[in-house]
Amino acid sequence: MDREEIINYLNDNGIEHIDSIQYDEEVVCLKLYYYFNEEGEDKPYSIDKARESMEEIIQDIKEEFNLEAQYMCYDDKICEEGFVEFIIAFYEKGIILDLDHIISSVM
Repeated sequence: MDREEIINYLNDNGIEHIDSIQYDEEVVCLKLYYYFNEEGEDKPYSIDKARESMEEIIQDIKEEFNLEAQYMCYDDKICEEGFVEFIIAFYEKGIILDLDHIISSVM
């Protein structure tokens, strides 16, 4: 599993602010920010749109690289700059992963 390929795929899909989280060699864990394009939209609508967009991108990555993934959206951290924070873990099929454990151990 190539971290750079996954990051490039995210970049190609408009996700540019990505931080790598070091956790385990078998897990690509990323913190990223989904920025809203439309100004003046209601925050709940924007959050739903961000989740839907990220779910599509994550599903595409899972299919493209034959991986599993878990993510968490911190919609309570939506800020005036207009973004939502996501933590995503990509890993090989068959690995048992607890995203909450990863987040609590690295954050």
